[in-house]
Amino acid sequence: MFHFIGTTLLFRPLYNTLVLLLNISPMADAGVAIILLTLLIKFILSPFTRKAIKSQLEMRKLEPEINKLKEKYADNKQELNKKTFELYKIHKVNPFAGCLPLLIQIPILGTLYWVFTKGLDMNQVSSLYSFVHMPAHINIHFLGFIDLTAKKNLLFSILVAGAQYMQFAMLTPKPAPGVAGESMQDQMMKNMQSQMKYFLPVMIFLLAYFQVPVAVSLYWIVNNIYAVIQQKTLQKKYANVAVIQ
Repeated sequence: MFHFIGTTLLFRPLYNTLVLLLNISPMADAGVAIILLTLLIKFILSPFTRKAIKSQLEMRKLEPEINKLKEKYADNKQELNKKTFELYKIHKVNPFAGCLPLLIQIPILGTLYWVFTKGLDMNQVSSLYSFVHMPAHINIHFLGFIDLTAKKNLLFSILVAGAQYMQFAMLTPKPAPGVAGESMQDQMMKNMQSQMKYFLPVMIFLLAYFQVPVAVSLYWIVNNIYAVIQQKTLQKKYANVAVIQ
């Protein structure tokens, strides 16, 4: 059942979209098609991303009030949680909004890995819709010399790790200084957040180099660069917007 759902709702739509983009790409260039597919996916998800980024910025504006609550209810965690969520409710801020784009992105990324590893070899013709036709030839060499189906490409592994670091650094605010009443759990979360800034890119580098084809790395590079540009743009847009009352 899960295989059927994954194939019908995720693999086939993304695979057919990739083939359609191959048909309009110069010389059926798979690299160009992947970039276009990435931008199309980001455009479709942009309403969720905008909402998540705006929610993050609004939560940052509430940090002074949250720190006051932490000081006031340092010895009563249950009341602290209650007052914190009341504060979110008053200002109409959803603390979980930032998770939605990530939750949507995870199955898409997994499916794209499936598409790029199984679809570029032209053996998935049976997965095409009736109105979609496979190009007679697919150019799998991005920029003329980078094999998108290959692994262990040092350049792309470095680029994808750098793009991941850039995105994580941009989307993650600097840890705030400790406040009175801050729990051990809060301190651990800050430390973990700081360590992930460096650990995650290293993990992504190893994954990109040893496990995934260059096509997936190309998708992830474009995805992260787009996310950074979008974050910067929306930060400027909402910089002077007060928390919603």
